[in-house]
Amino acid sequence: MRNRHLFDFALYSAGRGRLTFDLVGGDKARFDATPYASLQTDIDAFAVAEEAFAFVEHAIARAWPEWSKGYHWGICSLSEETWLTVFENLHGFRFDILCGLHPRLFKGKYGTDPIGKRKRLNRKALLIFLDGFEERIRDLLSRHSQVTIAGI
Repeated sequence: MRNRHLFDFALYSAGRGRLTFDLVGGDKARFDATPYASLQTDIDAFAVAEEAFAFVEHAIARAWPEWSKGYHWGICSLSEETWLTVFENLHGFRFDILCGLHPRLFKGKYGTDPIGKRKRLNRKALLIFLDGFEERIRDLLSRHSQVTIAGI
């Protein structure tokens, strides 16, 4: 049984149909043309639990201000240039995690409080997640000029 006090930092196959963000190589038209069920076997797609995505959402919002217009619940495609800015933003976040920034200070510095009151942060698991997330996005960008985010 999963410990409900820890975060779900796993990277899944896409098309899970629960509170996840699907990330798909290509633009919105490719996503729209792909049957949702086939995303589960698409090598150019993966999913992240909403609670884990909250740790990268601030970096996306800083790199692409349109995000704040409700794309948490919608579908958008981000260019390679935007993703590179997201990675730069996450670099500072990683540094703060490594240096021991208290999670309660995330809201003031990053405009987000993904921890809430019910979870404990495992810094090592978070750093592994951020590395894996970036690696998967870079892999998609090696084959596509954009990566589409399908919000919850």
